[in-house]
Amino acid sequence: MNAQAPPVFERYLAVDLHKDYVVVGGVDGRQQVVRPPRRLTLDAWPAWARKNLSQADALVVEATTNAWDFYDVVAPLVGRAVVANAGKVKLIAAAQVKTDKIDVHALARLLAAGFIPEVWVPPVPVRELRSLLAHRRQLIKNRTMLQNRLHSVLHRHHLVPPDGDPFLPAHQSWWDSLPVSPTERLHLRHDLASLAHLSPQVAEVEAELERLSTSEPWADAASY
Repeated sequence: MNAQAPPVFERYLAVDLHKDYVVVGGVDGRQQVVRPPRRLTLDAWPAWARKNLSQADALVVEATTNAWDFYDVVAPLVGRAVVANAGKVKLIAAAQVKTDKIDVHALARLLAAGFIPEVWVPPVPVRELRSLLAHRRQLIKNRTMLQNRLHSVLHRHHLVPPDGDPFLPAHQSWWDSLPVSPTERLHLRHDLASLAHLSPQVAEVEAELERLSTSEPWADAASY
């Protein structure tokens, strides 16, 4: 059985996405330029896209930190939206002169030729879970850093901490009574305050992860 031929579009557009603006350009199926590069601010882009894009267009954008939000806006407006793996777009990486104009037309021609190295666009629930897990990792990292710094003070002064968790609020008076310099005491007080602030945040994130595990679309996956 022959593989189904890929759909053919009237235009193959590419977007070079920046922090504050985009550059859009495109070619047709014969690799001829049909959309000269145009620069638009990100604020102006949604209105321009609604007016100028159609289901007869295919569009590609390189994966960047804000590519998913951009994809969400543009995908319903075109016949096909693609996010490209920027590290594998060798044509652009090898270009001797790298400009926005070269980028968009090179990407557009790769799209028209079917040579775009695509990346999977995670659905919104997956993105939110990834973001929450990344946030938890950062909180845990910060908490561990603070605990290690406090432990280093105890080791340096040969001080034995209280039994159990020495960072519990019940041990605050013990930390306040340590024989350290005023400057070091200031450091201790600030680190302990930061630690006390982080712990409930970690607990809140973990409670949200537990809630998500029993909610759609994660409930079925969590049951295995």
